[in-house]
Amino acid sequence: SWLAQPENASLSEVVFQSTTGEYISITVEENPEEVAMLDWYLTQFPEIDPARVQQQTTRSGLSVITVGDGLTRYVADPNNLVNIFAVQYHPGRGRTVLNFETTFEMLLESMSF
Repeated sequence: SWLAQPENASLSEVVFQSTTGEYISITVEENPEEVAMLDWYLTQFPEIDPARVQQQTTRSGLSVITVGDGLTRYVADPNNLVNIFAVQYHPGRGRTVLNFETTFEMLLESMSF
């Protein structure tokens, strides 16, 4: 079973904790100027080579940016870029097996705003 709890009073971060110690966090990142998602990402992480950034679209039309191991994804409504959501899978220290990879993917695909 999973326990969902906000991490702060502003509700800008929610954590879904499993009984195995693995968890998924969703953090709201502000983008008040509504900069294009890729441009916003590259401003936040200037050390990242743009060629390494993968852009996708979920079934519901949300934009997703993935870099590296895919355990952190940035999700936004392309028609309303004020908030970009960082969705992270935290497998726990020393874990090499992701017990909830399918859950993580389903959460991403089922997000809607």
